[in-house]
Parts: sequence; structure tokens; C-alpha cells
Amino acid sequence: WRADISRQLAVSFQRETTALARIVLEMTPEEFFEANRLTMTRAQTEARRLCGDLEDTFGFPVVTPVGSSLDGPFLLIRLAERVLQQAGIEDGWQLAEFLLGGAGLETVAGPRMGLREPIVRINVDAPRIGTRKDPELLAEVFARLAALVQAVLDGDLTYRGLLHSIDSSSSVGPQHLDGPAPRDSAK
Repeated sequence: WRADISRQLAVSFQRETTALARIVLEMTPEEFFEANRLTMTRAQTEARRLCGDLEDTFGFPVVTPVGSSLDGPFLLIRLAERVLQQAGIEDGWQLAEFLLGGAGLETVAGPRMGLREPIVRINVDAPRIGTRKDPELLAEVFARLAALVQAVLDGDLTYRGLLHSIDSSSSVGPQHLDGPAPRDSAK
């Protein structure tokens, strides 16, 4: 599977592209990189604190950060095994779909990154909810995770149930995000 991933991720660079990247890096002030590192570290630290808050709320580690990096814009997370089992989630693809359909959270499925476990990647620097992408949304991401976990633990939400509800609503006709379908004035 590593060879498959390597083939998919291979990007050939032309000399001009490499030279341009080198010039950009050389011409960017070190202060910019340092400020960026501080921003990423703050976002990572806040996301990990929010994971701890969820553990305090539920009494067990509900959302666990995977890995120890504090420098990047992304955080890999895993839901507690108990939550995954109760929701009926078996892999990262299902987890990503579940988070999108059940909480409106955009994530990257673990298998897209070569990870077989039910893990997803969230953007902690500038999370996206709907069409809005903003660092201020990080607390909202974790509030939505908390609500989703609570619905699972209460027995109100499962992966299969979510898929069924999406399928049922899509078979009724077009769904309109801004309210009911417009009426046909010709009737």
C-alpha cells in the first residue's frame, strides 16, 4: 500500500519550479516563518486543550490527538473505540463521512493519507464549517464533535442511520439549503 500511496503522491518538479520555490524561501524573512510557527503551535495547543475538555466532559478520552507535532496546521484525531463501535464506524472513510453528515465537519479520511485506522485529519489553523474557513471556528468544531458524540452515546445517531436519513431525504426530491423548495407559480 505504501507503493500505491507513493505513486499517487509523487509530484514531479521542473527545475524552474524548484528554483522559484528556493527563491521564495530565501526571500521570505525569518520573522514570517517564526510568526507562522507560533500561530501553528497556538492552534495545536488549543486543539489539544479542547480534546482534554471533551475528556473532562465525558469522563473518558472521547477525541484523542494522534501524533505529537505542534508545528503544522493539521491534527490527526481518533474517536474513542466505544464511540466508533456504538456508531458502527469501521474505517477512516466512514468516520470522515460520519463527521460531515452528522456534524457538518470537513475532514480528510485517514486512508487518503495511507492510514488504515479510523482516523481523520482536521485543520486546526483554519477549520472550515460550510463555506466559512476561519481560525475562530476551532471551538465550534469541538462543540460539534461533543454534540455528535453525545448523540452516539445516547443511541440517537449511528453511521447506518445517518446514511439512511440522507438516502431518505434525497429520494424525496431536491433539497434546498435555504429553506423549502420554491413553489411552481404555474400551478
